[in-house]
Amino acid sequence: MDEANNTFSDTFFVDVVDTTTPVITDLNQQSTMELGSTAPDFTSYFSITDNSLPITVTSDMLDLSEVDMDTVGTFDVTITYSDGFQQAMESITMTIIDTTAPVIQINDDDITIELGGTYTQPACSVTDLSASGIACQFSGSVHTDALGTYTITVNASDASGNDATVITYDVHVVDTTAPVIVVSTDDITVEMGDSYTHPVCSVTDLSDDTLPCVFGGSVDVNTVGTYTITVNATDDSDNVATSVSFDVHVVDTTAPVVSGVEDDTVYPRKTELEINFNEGTATLNGEAFANGTVLDRRGEFTLVVTDAANNVTTIQFEIEGFGFGVVLLIVFGFIALVAGGVFFYIKKSGILKTIVPTVE
Repeated sequence: MDEANNTFSDTFFVDVVDTTTPVITDLNQQSTMELGSTAPDFTSYFSITDNSLPITVTSDMLDLSEVDMDTVGTFDVTITYSDGFQQAMESITMTIIDTTAPVIQINDDDITIELGGTYTQPACSVTDLSASGIACQFSGSVHTDALGTYTITVNASDASGNDATVITYDVHVVDTTAPVIVVSTDDITVEMGDSYTHPVCSVTDLSDDTLPCVFGGSVDVNTVGTYTITVNATDDSDNVATSVSFDVHVVDTTAPVVSGVEDDTVYPRKTELEINFNEGTATLNGEAFANGTVLDRRGEFTLVVTDAANNVTTIQFEIEGFGFGVVLLIVFGFIALVAGGVFFYIKKSGILKTIVPTVE
């Protein structure tokens, strides 16, 4: 408006601009997390101010495309904000680590194997955050040919160098198998009066092939009869063998021994025979005959001696009587003949005389 009150008007535009860039602040939240953890709310990791005014952080401002909580390593989380005039961007780096030890699982912590058997490692598995297929590492040895208890240790480690808690288990090598007795015979015959010796015997066993045979029972070699002997064996693990038994027959097959007379022998007359036998009873020509009897009469004889086992000794012999030869004797001027034990002589008178001796 001028002094004359004339007015003038005009229109113009004023551009209001914002040249201040928003400020994104990293709040230094936890940046290292355990493998397998749940992803945090990354909106809490940042703050935004624009011209000193606070801006609410929302998830659509975040780039979470690299987030991987199941892999050891790092990934970035990026936030972008624009107020329409200026744009701000900020990133943080997250680190995923594995500090969790693997876990060993074994299906048998106490194993028993028969001596001489085969040992096989039990089924074993390892669970871990970072990987599957981690192998169980067995250490220790088992000698299946030697009795005893063997301790086996199982270890496992993951790629991050975490060691599992060690697991141990015992393997017991035992002997529950009874020994086996082998005897070379199951029937023995011994002549009465002879010596008896145990037969050859052996014991086979898983742990000891030098086990002795233990014989039980006795044999009286001086008495006819059947004696049963039992053989046993026990190994160091107290396994008892099935016993084996055999019979020993003490027999008498020896005929009585006769002394003082011999079989099929002719003795001269007036022989005195003292006849003895070591056992049994005797008959002479069918009549009872006592041991030690002196026989001094002529004749043909059969001596039969029988012992308690019916063993028989038979002896046939003869004691001569007078002979039947003819002998010419000249006695005191007489002519004498001896024939068959009868004496004949001729006297000077020519008369034949006979003398018959008395036979005892």
